[in-house]
Amino acid sequence: MALKELAERNKQLGRMEQSKLCLNQLKEVQLPDSSKALESRAEACLKLGLLEFQNGNMQSSVNYFEKEFFEKAKELQDRRLMDIGRLNTGVVKGLNGLDLYKDIIKNNYPAFLAWKFKRNPNAVKQ
Repeated sequence: MALKELAERNKQLGRMEQSKLCLNQLKEVQLPDSSKALESRAEACLKLGLLEFQNGNMQSSVNYFEKEFFEKAKELQDRRLMDIGRLNTGVVKGLNGLDLYKDIIKNNYPAFLAWKFKRNPNAVKQ
């Protein structure tokens, strides 16, 4: 598809906004309800999620992976695509949580230790 290729080319040239625009158009294109058309729309959602992730828009990225891409993969009944959706959602959520975890350790270390010891009282004895 021309939109897919144009989006990829824009990304290569660093034109992220134009790439997102092309992918959003591809996602909304009304094609005959074939599995190929649905797969193209799912791929557009995956790429949009990756672009949002690269731009640091975690919530938007999760929405593309979890809501749009995964739903299309489920509709296709494609286990491989569903796994890709789950994996990307988990990575983004995990990295988002990691930042919070690092912030707690850096800024409130005593509270972190109290929480840690409460979770694992045997850690003090070791």
